[in-house]
Amino acid sequence: MSPFLDRLNEWVSHPLVIFALMAVFSLYYVLSKRSMALPKLPFGLFILYLAARLTWLIAGKIAPDGAITHWIYVAATILLAAAFVRLAYALLIEGGLKLFRRSPLPGITRDFILYACYAVVVLVVLRTHGGVNLAGLITTSAVLTAVIGLAAQNTLSGLFAGLALQLERNFNVGEWITFGDYTGEVIEISWQTTRLKTREGEVVAIPNVEITKAIFRNFSRPTRHHLARIDLGIHYDVPPNRVREVVLAVLTQHPRLLKAPAPEVRLVQFGDSAITYAAIFWVDDFADEPRIKAEMNQQLWYALRRNNITIPYPIRHLELAHVERRDRGRALEAQRADIIARLTTLSILAPLSDTERETLSQQALTVEGYGSGEDIVRQGEAGDSLYIILKGSCEVWIQTGGILKSIAVLQEGQYFGEMSLLTGAPRSATVRAKGDVSLLVIDKEDFRTVIATNPAVAGELAEVLAKRQAELAARAGERPAEDVSKGRLLTKIKAFFGVG
Repeated sequence: MSPFLDRLNEWVSHPLVIFALMAVFSLYYVLSKRSMALPKLPFGLFILYLAARLTWLIAGKIAPDGAITHWIYVAATILLAAAFVRLAYALLIEGGLKLFRRSPLPGITRDFILYACYAVVVLVVLRTHGGVNLAGLITTSAVLTAVIGLAAQNTLSGLFAGLALQLERNFNVGEWITFGDYTGEVIEISWQTTRLKTREGEVVAIPNVEITKAIFRNFSRPTRHHLARIDLGIHYDVPPNRVREVVLAVLTQHPRLLKAPAPEVRLVQFGDSAITYAAIFWVDDFADEPRIKAEMNQQLWYALRRNNITIPYPIRHLELAHVERRDRGRALEAQRADIIARLTTLSILAPLSDTERETLSQQALTVEGYGSGEDIVRQGEAGDSLYIILKGSCEVWIQTGGILKSIAVLQEGQYFGEMSLLTGAPRSATVRAKGDVSLLVIDKEDFRTVIATNPAVAGELAEVLAKRQAELAARAGERPAEDVSKGRLLTKIKAFFGVG
């Protein structure tokens, strides 16, 4: 190595050569920062070497044979050798890992390798160019190292603990771990501490020595997929299969839940006040778990409420039967009056007489509630019901060519799903709740009595339905489909309800 370094020193012996090389290295550094095509190479030590070489030339003019000039030359040679070591590490190790798509070595491991190589370089150059007695230096260094080691045992323990963590690689920067009372994302692994950023945005520094002595959990290994669980207490009167059906419908709808492994609902325990079920599902990343569970809890509340599934709580409930019956009767009468008023204003039901609306209002119509972001109906799914918005608003989405776009917002008093109610056609759009929504649902069985009593009304409904579909097609910027003419719609309505 020594002859090679000497020849390079001889070549870099003119100020113009030094300035030219410094300009080239500096220009490359700037360009590599701006362009992703140029690899980032460590030329900093080369620039320091050139600065030391220039200083040696100046000192040689002032004191050619002075001791200062000699040691400047030795320092420049050390910098040159260290620069080649750093460049070789970048090309062979860092470049090789990037070429084979492997993770880079941890910072502590990289520093340990480089510092060890730098130490060897310093010792060799001091022996070959500085004339230093290495035996005496090593003896002195051993004594000095022993003194320093005794005085800094804790610091050295931290250094070796950090090195052990990096060599074992039980966790990396960007992964989520739990240690003791702290759960957070690893943002830095230094020689002494590992720093976590908690969900609250706080930074916690944990000594590496403590981590190597204790048990910790890594939520990002072997993959970032994480199993989450929500416990639900459901009333004893609800059959378990019914609970499983309703809860699974919510789990499979959420877009941020993994489809594989599939969600599960398990009956866990028979408690004092309720049966405990566990909704088990997988999320893509542990970091998203709290937000997804909050969304799931909200959607489960609405789904259970819509399906009359009670979540009991331990209270003493005193009922006065006659008062309850009286209040329930008043509430039903008020709801029935409101339903009749709503049915009167709907254009799709305009062909119906007052008597037929009265008959329809006496059917077992249901009122359902949905929370913000829940899909009420989905495009392409089968259906046989009409929805009337009693409170809130809904957004209509259509997917065409793989692109989902919003085409309308329906407000209180408007309706959707008339094609499914009258013809059994699949849903033509996805309708999603904007905030809390209350809906009156009229299904095929509710409407069958009206059609059976007065078959002639089917023709008038077909005419209104044809106009409605033409208006919706115009709003979406499309031509009406050929099968939405009055004649074809009338045929579909009669076939769907089985009337002649």
